[in-house]
Amino acid sequence: MQKYILIFVLTISALSHAQTPQLIVPTGHTRGLNSFEISPDGKFLYTHGDDGKSIIWDMRTGAQLRNLKDAKSVSTVSFSSDGKKYAVCYSGLKESNVKVFEMETERLLFATTQAGDPQNSYFSKDDKYLVTAGGDYRMTVFETATGKMIKQFGTPPQPGVRRLMADDSAKFIAVSADQRFYAIGTGRQTIDVFEVSSDTLQPSADGKPKYSIGKFEKDVTFGKWSPDGKLFLFSTSDGKLFCWSAAELKGLWQSTDYPANANSIVWSSDSSKFTIVQNETLHEVNARTGLLLSNTANKLSGNDTEWFATWKAGEYLKLIGK
Repeated sequence: MQKYILIFVLTISALSHAQTPQLIVPTGHTRGLNSFEISPDGKFLYTHGDDGKSIIWDMRTGAQLRNLKDAKSVSTVSFSSDGKKYAVCYSGLKESNVKVFEMETERLLFATTQAGDPQNSYFSKDDKYLVTAGGDYRMTVFETATGKMIKQFGTPPQPGVRRLMADDSAKFIAVSADQRFYAIGTGRQTIDVFEVSSDTLQPSADGKPKYSIGKFEKDVTFGKWSPDGKLFLFSTSDGKLFCWSAAELKGLWQSTDYPANANSIVWSSDSSKFTIVQNETLHEVNARTGLLLSNTANKLSGNDTEWFATWKAGEYLKLIGK
């Protein structure tokens, strides 16, 4: 069964009035989707399906822009903040497993190599750095203009010691609004938080995490910083939602009362609350206490739907046709 992505605008300030869907995009995949990424400017959408296809779409028209080569080897795609470049990471390649292309022409700007298989990537807000996660190091920083490797973060592999998949895994990258803290979900059911600054990017810096969160009973699947960088929401694969205080270095609460559809989390501008969407309900939650503030029915929802917040406040992707 073909899947579709439905894009519509839900205005958070007027929770009771969801708007009409703006665009329906056939995914072009003959099997299910297993990952996708939205560009920061909201113009492009990347999808990767169980059929092995990797496609970049125009979010405004639904047109296919790129069918990526070596699609079955693609592990992740990310977009620059200005929408002019995109990075493709590949698994199973010993060389040139990170490539950056020009969006308009598909011209290869550079190819570089990360140690091990990269599993996530992220362009810094100023597009100065490309950050990859996973592989032999927890996080690797490249210079976007040249592809030069700047710094490797995490514990380096030991000679003669067999590494486990958990050591190479990176479930997600979550970056604070000021670009200072990078949280990596690891395969060991922990979160490693790295500080990225002019000091920590120096070759002499040890590259160790500033701190780690966990260990948890299940994998950490998603994380999102508050706008002020003081709180961090994350979910685990067993349906739990957690709130961590980066200012106090302690957990504030955990809950199974809210849907663990953390991809749909939208923070308020003052970081005091957040919304999370599941099926027919939009939940509004106090960030520091985890207490429910309101529930609002969403008429556009159906049973067993998945919601994903875009970079634009109040705009979501809805995955249908499962």
